[in-house]
Amino acid sequence: TDITSGATLAFTYAAEGGTPTDLGKTFPAENTSFEATASVDGLDTSVVYTFQAVIRDASGATLFESEVVRVKPAISLNATLVGQWDGRSSYADVWGYSAPDGTEYALVALQSFGLSIIDISASPIAEVGFIPTQNGADDSKDVKVVGTHAYLVNETGPIQIIDLADPSNPEQVGLLDVQVGTNNGGSHNLSVDSGMLYVTGGRQSGNAGVRIYSTTNPAAPTLVGEYKPNHFTQPYYHDFYIDGTLGYGPNIYGGGVDILDLSNPASPQRMSTFTYPGSGAHNVCGTTDGRYMFVGDEIGSSGQWTRIF
Repeated sequence: TDITSGATLAFTYAAEGGTPTDLGKTFPAENTSFEATASVDGLDTSVVYTFQAVIRDASGATLFESEVVRVKPAISLNATLVGQWDGRSSYADVWGYSAPDGTEYALVALQSFGLSIIDISASPIAEVGFIPTQNGADDSKDVKVVGTHAYLVNETGPIQIIDLADPSNPEQVGLLDVQVGTNNGGSHNLSVDSGMLYVTGGRQSGNAGVRIYSTTNPAAPTLVGEYKPNHFTQPYYHDFYIDGTLGYGPNIYGGGVDILDLSNPASPQRMSTFTYPGSGAHNVCGTTDGRYMFVGDEIGSSGQWTRIF
């Protein structure tokens, strides 16, 4: 449809059978591509709603109507908020930790500050411990746990190894340089499986694939193997998912997701790659039966969606 000057794009919604209401309006530039989004809160989860995009000219006459989408809202099914904590800022990621005495904690990676240890069984929920980032490393991104040790990933520095045997008195017991000799070398993410650390991301002048470490000595993990992708135009695994002896690495700058054979951690091998047009894969996760893989897209050109393979 040719869009004339003064035309508007409106997203409309209504309880099924009711009168449509505009969510908002966008004034497209004449004959120019554009994007528009809208959102609505407070919908009744027992009601079916219809949604549609409508382009109208300056007089209000309809130029174009999209297909009608029917939606029944389903938000936080069977979930109840029992508490919250917002004692710091710059939150990056979160992981759970069960202490030796059975107390449950949330470990919150603070991008600019370090790691907060939150007692989620307390009332009110409270921070009981804190570890600051290493000097000069100010981009904490993720945290995982093996036993009583937490591993805090930083984009611009080594992984901080933190003993959580006493969560109210956390102790940094080591550092793991995952990109030795790389200026500002660090990592973006890590996964854990069977006592192994799978470290991904980091500066592309180092290893932009996956590095595998044994935690036989949890305070001093040792590198046992790595895989460096060289078949992408711009390689960079942004996440990593392990399913038995298979590993899935999404390449965020296009090209899709690699499937690696991890049966020999000392020498991971690429088995295949699956992709989709305009991919910009941010993260992957599979179902426990191994049948399906969910891929979250961040910077692709075909929509930042969750795709199921």
